[in-house]
Amino acid sequence: MVARGGVYEARLDGPGLDDPTITLDSLRILGTGVEILQTPISRGRTRLTDGSDYPNLQFTIRVADDAPLGATTLALSTASGEAAFTTGFEVVAADPRPAYSANGVVNAASFTGGAVAPGSLLSIFGTDLAPTAAAGYADAVSGRVGELLAGVSVRLNGKPAAMLFASPGQLNVQAPTNLAPGEATLAIDRNGVAGPTVVLDVAATAPGLFEGPAGGALALRQDGQVVRPEAPARRGKFISLFGVGAGAVTPALRTGASRRRRR
Repeated sequence: MVARGGVYEARLDGPGLDDPTITLDSLRILGTGVEILQTPISRGRTRLTDGSDYPNLQFTIRVADDAPLGATTLALSTASGEAAFTTGFEVVAADPRPAYSANGVVNAASFTGGAVAPGSLLSIFGTDLAPTAAAGYADAVSGRVGELLAGVSVRLNGKPAAMLFASPGQLNVQAPTNLAPGEATLAIDRNGVAGPTVVLDVAATAPGLFEGPAGGALALRQDGQVVRPEAPARRGKFISLFGVGAGAVTPALRTGASRRRRR
């Protein structure tokens, strides 16, 4: 979906798109209200989880403020005169601009502010962050959580975060695992409507622990029971704590990965 008044980077995937005779002029949009900008076309490859890959074309489109709502079709004409038609774009009304601040970006376990760590889970509080509530999930094939949820994406220093939960007032995301310590910019995009850019501090670690049902840190005994007054931890025994913000881990994981993929 694309919103009125928005500018988008579009990508077309499929066999045959590495044909060098295909140029920006080979693409056209049927109908009015959506135009392809005369910016350089980019070429790349899209790799699938089964190891196969396809060439792709990347280009920029602009949606007019008064573009007709509904579906519009993208056409590609090849040098042989054949035309391939895609499902194109669904034009929707522009969403409200997300509103948030750096103070609203907190550790998802402790809900405290301050520095963020690479790969940490973050909660972002604000208004108009998403059109509806939605939960992210790990793809059954790749094992990774997606970077777009309910039309919302979050980027830190231009790197996409994994989207775990979205709602109008709160987003839960995983910061990119390759985020470098120092300063980082965070920006939210809601269906093509960009929110403000805020600056965060990034540290190697920024730990926070989840709270247990009786207060204090959530901890489990070796027998799996939650540590609480009637089931206390014993001296010399191990307990498990749950938190985020430990920074780099071994083995390293990609952003949004729920497991390490085998090679």
